[in-house]
Amino acid sequence: MYERMLTVKYLTINNSFIYLPSSFKYLKPGSCVQLSYGDNETAYFSVTVLTVKLDDNSVGINSLYAKALGIKENELVTLSEISQLPTVNSITISPLNSNDYDVLELLAENIQSTLLDQIRVVNRGQKFVIWVGINISIVVYVESIKPVSPGVVITHHSFKETERELVANVEKHESVFNMEKLKSLTNSFSCHAEANTSLKNYLSFKKDLIYRLVPVESLPFFVKLKKHHKLFNVFACRKSFPNYCSKNNTLTTPVICSLTLLTNDLFSEKNVFVRLYVFEDVIDGFDINLEDNLFVDNLILDVFECKLGSRVFMKHVQDIISINEINIHTRKNYLFNVEEKFKSYLADNSEDSFLLNSGIVINIGENIKCSLTFSPAEAKFCVVDINVLRNCKYFVHEEIVTPKEHIIKPFNCDKFVRTVSNYQDIINAVVANFSVNENHWENVLICGKPGTGKSSLLKIIKETLKTYPNYIYTKTIYCKTVKGKTVDSLFKLLSTVYSHLVLYQPSVLILDDLCVLCESITGDENSPNAVYSDRISEMLHNFFKTHHKFQ
Repeated sequence: MYERMLTVKYLTINNSFIYLPSSFKYLKPGSCVQLSYGDNETAYFSVTVLTVKLDDNSVGINSLYAKALGIKENELVTLSEISQLPTVNSITISPLNSNDYDVLELLAENIQSTLLDQIRVVNRGQKFVIWVGINISIVVYVESIKPVSPGVVITHHSFKETERELVANVEKHESVFNMEKLKSLTNSFSCHAEANTSLKNYLSFKKDLIYRLVPVESLPFFVKLKKHHKLFNVFACRKSFPNYCSKNNTLTTPVICSLTLLTNDLFSEKNVFVRLYVFEDVIDGFDINLEDNLFVDNLILDVFECKLGSRVFMKHVQDIISINEINIHTRKNYLFNVEEKFKSYLADNSEDSFLLNSGIVINIGENIKCSLTFSPAEAKFCVVDINVLRNCKYFVHEEIVTPKEHIIKPFNCDKFVRTVSNYQDIINAVVANFSVNENHWENVLICGKPGTGKSSLLKIIKETLKTYPNYIYTKTIYCKTVKGKTVDSLFKLLSTVYSHLVLYQPSVLILDDLCVLCESITGDENSPNAVYSDRISEMLHNFFKTHHKFQ
């Protein structure tokens, strides 16, 4: 086997091959090599020949790819030839950050052909770069390879001959975020999906149900829920609950589930355990359709650090661990006996069994903030009932506890709306157009001279869309702040925003002061400003035309 020490040179060619000088005769193009570098680091490449001049004692690697692997320019590395590797049947890859995931999500259907053009040898645990445009690249991590690692990705020709399937499963974490699930969910929530397809997709997720989080206090009939409202009690319509929730939700048999936030952060592991309630069981004559919304206390939104419309996976918890100790972590308090205050808090809320989560800061009254842990240690939550009140032991641990404060900024637009006679009509028309009861939504263009209140109108519309009965998530891009960015930068920004809109749907994108980006430039049509405006307008047109299927 051939082995030699060489110096690395950075290249600008957008692929993940290793390049040898044309005079290099020892290795043939297509050979597989192992590169040893740094502190016992290794990486695998496929060899190709560079047509331009490269030093005889050097190898060339794309600069972005080399930096992702931790290979420095002019670093001395060891190049070793290895025997022909087995063919790869499937690859599981994960992006390294949320922005890269957003682009991957939107281009997932083209990942296979992109991979075949840009890389041949892959290895479990190795990073590589995918180029999705001239100036747009994504660094991904290889989580698994089948059947063995390292392996060779098949070419277009052999792909057709062997009739094997190369699958690039872009996923966050196998148990939390699966790309195929997201695709199906996108179709399920789309207004264009056929009824039978939506039903099949929904039934395929009967074990991993998806809900949108909405603050329960926003309901106009919240006063009717106060008897059952606890920090970790959640509410939904009966039609959106699975079969296991149809049984009696009684004091002795509460239905407990875990909520896992669906986000664009890699390996999201935040969980909150909740008790489920059905609106029809707690409110007489309830017949309101609230879609797939799950109504929760603001504390849960704070724990997840999310907004209205965020989606969660819900899983039924069958095994409930009995606890014998509750550890109360709080700062020293000279005015109250914290243990007695906590017992009083439990007694006041124990008319019906309720949940407490481990590691989440709660207010037990008199501005006493504390977090809890349980014994046995594997218990992540406890169901507080009469047995816990009678038999559980309590221990107070003095330490600094910093809760997440939920601050609601008041928004009052009544005076502004009354000032101009037709503003209320405009607001009503826009909100009606985006009503969740409509099957076909259309874009709305609000025009007017500078200073006529367009941005203020958008703020009011945004706040109105968030309220009952719409509960529509909105995202605003302030075009004045992004003017001057390159076309690729704006495309990446839109991809990121659009990914959030897909996850949070029903959702609305607001482009404030769009005319700043797409303004009509008088004079020379070849001037820099005119060319920039035309390119941005064309990019926006193509972007929304391409991604209309997600609406």
